[in-house]
This record gives sequence, C-alpha cells and structure tokens, in this order.
Amino acid sequence: MEFVKSLECRVTVLHDGGVIAEGSLDYVSQNDKVIDVYLGR
Repeated sequence: MEFVKSLECRVTVLHDGGVIAEGSLDYVSQNDKVIDVYLGR
C-alpha cells in the first residue's frame, strides 16, 4: 500500500456504474460512502 501511496495517483471509486468518490488514496480510503459500500460499516 505504501508503494501505491508514493505514486500520488488520483483514485476513482465506482459503485453500481457511478463514481462515489474521487481523489487521493487517503481521501477515498476515509470517505464515508466508500467505507459503507465496500466495508459495510
């Protein structure tokens, strides 16, 4: 995961054919919608 973070890429998270979050890995990994959809919080 550290290697991916070091690339400073823009990440796009999709769900049901739509974008639910877009930005840095840190941003999307802390996004409530992403957590709800993929981790079932």
